[in-house]
Parts: sequence; C-alpha cells; structure tokens
Amino acid sequence: MDLEKLLMQINSGCPAPGAAVGDLPCEAVIGMTYTPMQRSDSAKFEPQEALSRGTLYPGLEMPWFNNFNVTGVPKTPLGELQALDFCIVELGLYLDTHPEDSEALSLYHAFQLAYKQKREEYVKRFGPISKHDITDDDEYSWISDPWPWDASRRRGA
Repeated sequence: MDLEKLLMQINSGCPAPGAAVGDLPCEAVIGMTYTPMQRSDSAKFEPQEALSRGTLYPGLEMPWFNNFNVTGVPKTPLGELQALDFCIVELGLYLDTHPEDSEALSLYHAFQLAYKQKREEYVKRFGPISKHDITDDDEYSWISDPWPWDASRRRGA
C-alpha cells in the first residue's frame, strides 16, 4: 500500500490493515466486557487489605496475570485513613447498584464515622491533609511546612 492510500485510510477514521491495530475492518467489534458483581452477602476484606488488593470484595479480586500487590498498605495513621477512604468509595460504588442493601449501608456509615474520627485525630497530630482541614488561624498556613507527606515520614504518620 503506498503512503498516500495509507494516509487517506488513517484520516478517514478507518485504520489500514496491519497498521499497528491488526487486520480488522473499521466496523469490527474488538471485545465485549463483563463486569462481575458481588452478592449482597459477599465477604469483605479488612480496610487495609482491601486497599492493598484493590477491592473490598474477595470475589471481585481478579489479579492481572496472578500479580498480587504484596507490599501492602503501611500500618500508619495515614495508611489507615487511605484504607478507610478506599472502603467508603468501594461501598459507595456497591450501593450505586444495590441501594436496598441495609447491611452495606450500615457498614458504609460505620466507615464514614471511623474516617471522620481518624481524620480529626490525624489533623490534630500532624496538620492538614487538604485545604479543607485548615484551621481558623490568623494566617494562611497551607503552604507552611510540614506538608502532609513530610509529617508522615518524620513522625510515623
């Protein structure tokens, strides 16, 4: 195929046969996805395990080529916050499709309360995590040291 024909085909939105996309016609279906869903009574990982594995639900854990995240989440105040936040997001996604699951909703509220309490403790001890945590001081302290990631390294956050 000469260069002019190849450019015409690429510019028309239809890739040329063999041009780094395979030998499929423009209208070919490349793939169909399947999104697994967990049942209402599904088992759940503990928050830090969930964050480490990328899902709250063991039944949805589908490792890429059996490559597990073996490093885990550090058992620090900041790691706990990250794990709780992850579980809140995961349960929120679940509740989007299962709004009638009262057990999941109760767990969602429990994680929200735990997150709020842990965040307040963290901010008191280490300083603001985000601009929402800035206190009513007389000065704008967000740009002052230590930054949240600096505090976590120095004081075991």
